[in-house]
Amino acid sequence: MGKIVTCTVHKGGTGKTTLSVALACYAVKQGLSVAIVDLDSQCNATKQFIALDQVGECLTASDLFDMTDLQTKTVCFVPHKKGDIEPDNVLHDSLDNAVKHRFSVIPANDELLSVERLPIESASIFSKNLRSLSEYFDLVVCDTPPTKGFGMLAPLMASDYAFSPINPDAFSSDGVASLFEKIRAIKEEKNKKLEFLGLVINRLNTHSPLQKQVANYMKEQLGNNVISQVIAERSAISNSAFSRRPVWYQTRSGSTRIAAKEIKNTMKILLDKMEMNEA
Repeated sequence: MGKIVTCTVHKGGTGKTTLSVALACYAVKQGLSVAIVDLDSQCNATKQFIALDQVGECLTASDLFDMTDLQTKTVCFVPHKKGDIEPDNVLHDSLDNAVKHRFSVIPANDELLSVERLPIESASIFSKNLRSLSEYFDLVVCDTPPTKGFGMLAPLMASDYAFSPINPDAFSSDGVASLFEKIRAIKEEKNKKLEFLGLVINRLNTHSPLQKQVANYMKEQLGNNVISQVIAERSAISNSAFSRRPVWYQTRSGSTRIAAKEIKNTMKILLDKMEMNEA
């Protein structure tokens, strides 16, 4: 059985999707088989790899809340060459062939908007299905919506690990205690194996002395709960979302090289913490 990691925080604009996509791409590049599960109805993680009209009858994230047998659906696989993922070149195949294809997208859709109205048992069904999905991959990455509801709770109930991006500003830092309490409660009541990998300080404005001060304060106060690598706000990272290619494949200007190094270092730290070595 593979490992499940959830990128979560109940605030929008922190970079959850950017880091989830980067982790999935980096893990594939390291030779791991990966599935990314998009739980945000905005479908941003999905659209980094496939167009919504390419999903067809394939398994979606909303299906995981009520299905009893994953084998009844085909799955969206995205080909890659030597770990370089090729967006939009989608294959529909069964989970039994996951070893051959090695990278899958479990897409979001509008049906996720109704997830919060489902009975509580649906979270348990989702968790069971997520664990079943992990039997076919080395790593399952879950990208969550910025809420405290089912979209956050359900994957954490099944995950081995979680990590959270945070911006070094007053509004984001104020929510750290609430985030830690939510994860602690899930670990204590629902999933004792859940381990928190750490906060990723993301989108640091390197020209802001105040943000640098906040970032340093977080590191000092939270210690091992903060990933050592800080990711600065750089246009190369936002441009990578438009190009639908990881930042390390962009034209190698000085700032792009720095952005690529920061992202790759962060992904390596996360994989090392999960003891995910090269396949």
